[in-house]
Amino acid sequence: MKRPYFGWLWLVAGMLAGFGLPGSWSAETDTSLMPPDIRRIVKRGELIVAMHREDGAPFYTLDKAGQLCGLDVDLAESIAQTLGVKVRFDRSSATFDGLVDFVAAGQADLAISCISRTPRRAMLANFSTPYVRLYQALLINRVKGPRAGNALPIDQWLNAPNIRIGTISGSSYMDFAVKDYPKAEIVAYEDFDKAAAAAVRGDVHAVIFDNSQITLWVQQHPEEVLYVQTRIMKDKEDPLSIVVNWQDAQLLNWINTYLATMEGEGRLTALRVKWLGKESSP
Repeated sequence: MKRPYFGWLWLVAGMLAGFGLPGSWSAETDTSLMPPDIRRIVKRGELIVAMHREDGAPFYTLDKAGQLCGLDVDLAESIAQTLGVKVRFDRSSATFDGLVDFVAAGQADLAISCISRTPRRAMLANFSTPYVRLYQALLINRVKGPRAGNALPIDQWLNAPNIRIGTISGSSYMDFAVKDYPKAEIVAYEDFDKAAAAAVRGDVHAVIFDNSQITLWVQQHPEEVLYVQTRIMKDKEDPLSIVVNWQDAQLLNWINTYLATMEGEGRLTALRVKWLGKESSP
């Protein structure tokens, strides 16, 4: 049986053992044994990672010094370092769907930006094994929300013609909302702050997004708890994955192998604890 890719694995291991730092590949490095998708990145000396234009703490945001930081940033930098190249973040996309399109068009090697897997997106690109699992969550207007003593399950309450549900345009939650609540009116907003403000005003009955973003918003806006309440739906997971071009089969395999290695060594758990404050297993 022909084994076309094992040789380059040993080559990578040897080179990393000898150098181990970003950008350590020299112009004389023999990349002939590497598959084309890995060779492309190594010869360029740079891993291009697509990331959303708007900050999304704790996954990607600017610190007080103006430096990009977060779980996704640390993960991307770790991947680049292990490949022996530098990382460049392209933050030109204004939507999460746009990030997937960016990778599918070959304008970035990867997209790492709190991206959910959906069947529609998987028609355009490949997705790695999850590195974090979040949950779908709701920010509910207290006046328009379910009345005390209402025994109706939250999904049934939301799926009604008189209910308005807000979410973010170009996000996976547009897909989730349309699929799970077909009777409700789905209202798209440019970003989460605008959607949350609509929930506070009562323009929508609820906003649906991931539990990390909703929890962070509540922490940053404690005065608004008078007007809204939260509900985390533990039965609806939202796994986050790295987006890879559908033609880059070996890069996808390498990413999955690297994530499994990080998990086995406890480094991925350490990243989740560092940025999410607690374990959030994949």
